[in-house]
Amino acid sequence: MPRLTIRTVRSGEDTAWSTVRGVPRQVRIRYPRTATTPAALVATLLALAATAFVLGWLSSRYDRSGSAALRWAANAAPPVLWLVLLACLVVIAVALLDLVLRVTVRGRVVARTSRERVGDVSAIGRRRFWIVVDDGSQEPIRALRIGGDLYDWAVVGSDVLVRVSRLLRYVHTLEVRTGPLPPAPPPTPGPDGALDPRALVTPADAVAALGCGVRGEPLPVLSGTSPVPGIRAWTYLPIGALPVSHGRSLDVVEVFSATNRTAAAAMIPLIRDAEAWWPLGTGPLPRDIPGLGARVRFHGSLLAVFAPRHTFAVRVQRHGRVDADAAISLVRRALSRLDV
Repeated sequence: MPRLTIRTVRSGEDTAWSTVRGVPRQVRIRYPRTATTPAALVATLLALAATAFVLGWLSSRYDRSGSAALRWAANAAPPVLWLVLLACLVVIAVALLDLVLRVTVRGRVVARTSRERVGDVSAIGRRRFWIVVDDGSQEPIRALRIGGDLYDWAVVGSDVLVRVSRLLRYVHTLEVRTGPLPPAPPPTPGPDGALDPRALVTPADAVAALGCGVRGEPLPVLSGTSPVPGIRAWTYLPIGALPVSHGRSLDVVEVFSATNRTAAAAMIPLIRDAEAWWPLGTGPLPRDIPGLGARVRFHGSLLAVFAPRHTFAVRVQRHGRVDADAAISLVRRALSRLDV
């Protein structure tokens, strides 16, 4: 089944799924073999300037030395110095052009990845971050280098507006487009006695949790191939994410509402399913949540609420990891609406 993920390919090209043109299609991604940032340009310039200083010092200090080796170095220093100075001017020109010449890209994030820097012992532990924005105009799509602070806001499937440098294709600003939000239904029980999940977690809540525009879909709750009675479920996905039927999204808000405790007991298979999908590296989730009482607990990645009149559960996953803080925030908002 297709997913909104990428496969690593050694040739420098990857693939991802995109919904920019209305139907899911596979697109090719090209990662530049060399990439730099404005900070790296400055570091390069400083290194070249230091080299020029050393060469100039050698030229002035040892031009009359009796040593053949030093005499050769003194003779070679001036032309090398001029070459280094020319390289410095080129770097300065590129840096200035990159600061001035910026282009705007409007599109949808179809992939994001981070990679360790290779071949630099001093850079162990530091990563390079990339996002891929499909505007539907060309293929293969060139990946954009982005800073770690903006990388967290780039959600796969979200619509964004980015300002990138024309030469280095480095992202300077990123704006997430949320779009219009549908109204939330009132928090009143339906004919089956269960609250509408969209009243517990509204579209605006989901936007705040995921950090991007969302769309909603009914979430099938099945035991085998049969629907589980007494449970209503809804899922919020990034605008451009593939449908639920295509597989699990890396970013999702899921809300489950049960008619009673008997129906809530049927959530056990869901909890087991949540454990099966537990992302690596998530870490332990809190067992006791201040201010919410003992009836609100994490069961796997589900934050379940067993209130006197309502039973529901929330799961938030962002960038493929459980977001416990976002789930707790959504539950607090839901309980405040229910006046529990």
